Amino acid sequence: MRDDVTDLVIIGGGAAGLMAGCHAGALGLKAIVLERKHRVGSKLLMCGNGRCNLTSDISPDRMLADLGAPLDDFLADALHAFPPRMLQRWFEEQRLPLMKTSDGKVFPRSERAPDVVRCFTDTLRQATVPLCLNAPVTHLDPTDTGWRTRSTSFDVHSRCVLLATGGVSYPKTGSVGDGQRLARELGHRVTPYRPGLVGVVCSNAWHRAHLGQQFKQAAARVFD
Repeated sequence: MRDDVTDLVIIGGGAAGLMAGCHAGALGLKAIVLERKHRVGSKLLMCGNGRCNLTSDISPDRMLADLGAPLDDFLADALHAFPPRMLQRWFEEQRLPLMKTSDGKVFPRSERAPDVVRCFTDTLRQATVPLCLNAPVTHLDPTDTGWRTRSTSFDVHSRCVLLATGGVSYPKTGSVGDGQRLARELGHRVTPYRPGLVGVVCSNAWHRAHLGQQFKQAAARVFD
């Protein structure tokens, strides 16, 4: 095997990629996280209105039932292997104090999303897992030893590659469909996109006047 081949390249520096890097480091793997944007955890910083709702303190079966089809079948193995209680324990082991609200939602005790991102990056640094920013991946090429990951500025050789690029719902955060494109180029079947949690851009005077306000009892109608 080549001396410059690392164990794992993780493409994407969101919640999934950061967590994967932390666990890879804990297992003693040589890993690197590549992120196309100038910072990691962009969606984490927005989550829960900046408070970062990490999870809900419920059972895996309850969470799967709340998610419903087709996500329940897709996520069942992952949620049973790493349930919400285990996720909470992991953050507390990394010295991020948590709090629970009356409806079961779990937040960092500080209620500051940057503390969650800092928890991830501190854990990666302690595990000597490097983060490489401004590194959009352009191609994945099979090699005799695994994979060559090509970014706009450099190549990385690894035994394994993990795609953790998210969806296509919020391009400003880096979700531009890189993972789906790379998977499709490698011969994987990519199912058609469906709307999930997506942003709606509005520019009228009423919205500008109420920027930042929350409305718990609201209704909306969309006309095409």
